[in-house]
Amino acid sequence: MPPTNPLHTIDPQDPRWFKFIEAQPDAVIFHHPAWIGVLAQTYKYHPFILAHCNDNGEILAGLPVMEVNSRLTGRRWVSLPFSDYCQPLAISDNALQAFTDRLIILGSQPEVPRIELRWQFPPKHEISTYSPHVLHLHHLDPDFAVVQNNIHKRMRKYIRRAERNDLRVEFGTKLQDMRKFYQLQLETRRRHGLPIQPRKFFDLLGSQVLDKGLGFVIIAYQNERMLAGLVLLHYQQTMTKKYGADTRNYGKLQPNYILDMTALRWAHKNGFKTIDYGRSAIDNIGLRKYKSRFGATEIPLHYGVIGGAPPTGTDTKLMG
Repeated sequence: MPPTNPLHTIDPQDPRWFKFIEAQPDAVIFHHPAWIGVLAQTYKYHPFILAHCNDNGEILAGLPVMEVNSRLTGRRWVSLPFSDYCQPLAISDNALQAFTDRLIILGSQPEVPRIELRWQFPPKHEISTYSPHVLHLHHLDPDFAVVQNNIHKRMRKYIRRAERNDLRVEFGTKLQDMRKFYQLQLETRRRHGLPIQPRKFFDLLGSQVLDKGLGFVIIAYQNERMLAGLVLLHYQQTMTKKYGADTRNYGKLQPNYILDMTALRWAHKNGFKTIDYGRSAIDNIGLRKYKSRFGATEIPLHYGVIGGAPPTGTDTKLMG
C-alpha cells in the first residue's frame, strides 16, 4: 500500500521554504510566505507547502497549497487561489518528476480532496488538464532600446501621445497609497460587474507585502484627480502586474499607457528579467492584443486537476 502522505507537509513560514525559494530564480511573488499569508488571513484558508525532501529534510521540490471549503465548489486543495498561476519549484527535472509522482499518490488517498493545479506539470494520465487562459510574460532585453523597439509601433505612438498630456505619476508603499488604489478598484470592479475584494485584503497586501519591499502602488493624476493605478508586486527576477484599475471618464488622457510604460522602465532599471502581465481569458481578444503589443509573449496557461474533472464553461469563473 502507498504511504498515507508521500510528501512532507510544511508550514509556509518554515525557514526551509524561504531558504528554498530564495535559491530558485523562477520563484515569483505567489510562492512567497507573505502572499500566502495575505490570502490565508483574508479568506481563512488553511495554507501549507507540499514538499519532496531528502533524508536530511532539505526541500528538493515543492508547491504552496491552500485548503478551500466553499458551499459553491466544495472542499478542495488549490495552488493557489486568487493567483493567476503557481508553478512547482524543483532543483532538477528528476526532483520535479518525483514530486509529481508523489503528488498523484497523495491525491489517490480517500481523505485528500480534489487537487487543483495552476501550472502544467509533467504529463500524467492522472492529471486532467485544461487551458481557459493565456499568460503574458515580457522578457526584458538588457538593452532598453531593444525593449522599446519590441513594443508595437502603434503602441509607441499611443504612449508618446499619452505622455504629452502632462499627467503626474506617484509611487507609494504606505497604507494610504493602497487605500487610494482601492477606491479605483471599487469603481472598476463595479463598472464591470465583478466581485469586489474586501478592503482587508488590500490592507494586508500593503502591510505584509509592500512593507516588506515586495511591491508598490503607482497612480496617475491629472492635477489632484486620480485617473488610474497599478499594484505591482515583485520577487526574485519577476515583477508582477497584479491589479490595475481606472476611473471611467478620463477621455483622451490614456493614463494606462503612461502607467504601463512607467512600470516597464522601473523594472528594467532595477534589473528585473521578466514582467508578468497576468492571465487573460482566451476570448478576451482586446486585452490579449494590448499585452502582446506592449512586448509580452503570449503562452498557453495550462491548469490541472487530480481527483476530478476539469471545470467547463462558466464553472471556470468560480475558480478562486
